[in-house]
Amino acid sequence: MPAKIYFDTNVLLYFADAFRNRPVDVDLKEHFVVSPISILELLAEIGTEQAEEAFRTVKAFPNIFDTDKPMPCSRGNVKFSGSLFSTKRLKKTSLPNFSAMQ
Repeated sequence: MPAKIYFDTNVLLYFADAFRNRPVDVDLKEHFVVSPISILELLAEIGTEQAEEAFRTVKAFPNIFDTDKPMPCSRGNVKFSGSLFSTKRLKKTSLPNFSAMQ
């Protein structure tokens, strides 16, 4: 397995800016991985004044990462991320009834 280079949020933003209109060399793409926390930080920016930059960064993903292959997460996160976004879990989760809390 080739060595992986994990991007933190700042590096992700810099690369997205640099490679917005042109792709990274294909041989390099297989080494680049975005960390799960960086994805969460990027998603959190969507609700702020930096939303436009966050959307531009997401649009640049195909130019930076090999989006045809799943990105490996760090140890243990693969199982966690699978259960976190499971449709079964979402269906079983019930939201509080705020109208009854008056």
